Amino acid sequence: MYVVLAALALVTVVAALVLILYRSVFTDASDITTLVASLFTVVGAVVGAYFGIKSTNDTTDKAIGQVEKEAKRAERANQNQAARAALRRRTVSVALLR
Repeated sequence: MYVVLAALALVTVVAALVLILYRSVFTDASDITTLVASLFTVVGAVVGAYFGIKSTNDTTDKAIGQVEKEAKRAERANQNQAARAALRRRTVSVALLR
């Protein structure tokens, strides 16, 4: 996140410096509008990329958590099933001994 903020700050500072240093060139409003539109394009692209990547990472983390949760649940179910089978074998053994 800090890299994104630094990039946005850098682009903004550069745009402001260009406007200040080349004040005599930017006399027409359409020139300034072009510069500002380019600035917003860069900002929009960077912010969109950041949130796209963040959203993908969050979704991946959530999916991994769900898979781990289901794996633990399946493991518990298998342990319970094995315990029941062992109990049945023991019950059958005791019944045969009588």
